[in-house]
Amino acid sequence: MSAARWRQLALAASLVVALLMWLPLGEPQVLPTLWYEDKLQHVFVYLLLTLLWAGGVALPRAAWGVLLISALLEAGQLAIPERAFEPADLAANGLGVLLAVGLCLARRRQRRQRRRRAFSA
Repeated sequence: MSAARWRQLALAASLVVALLMWLPLGEPQVLPTLWYEDKLQHVFVYLLLTLLWAGGVALPRAAWGVLLISALLEAGQLAIPERAFEPADLAANGLGVLLAVGLCLARRRQRRQRRRRAFSA
């Protein structure tokens, strides 16, 4: 897939996340949830967003861009009565970005090692 296609996909995913973050929460859940379930969702979503953006732009730019999106969305929730700004959500988003960066760097290292083995064989 070309870098332009990756950027289009990442932009679309970012817009979906932004839309979902700005929607009112609705009725409270009847079933009890684990206290950390919401934070795991934040980690997962921002990990995926960072991986998508990293497919179309340089990794540092992808990571900083997704962190900026995260901060703006969380701060924007201050203006919505049904939503609440939570620093823990921001931290979970950052953890997702860091995990994605770690995965990208591990993949890059793996590719380099394969190339070195191929040239030395």
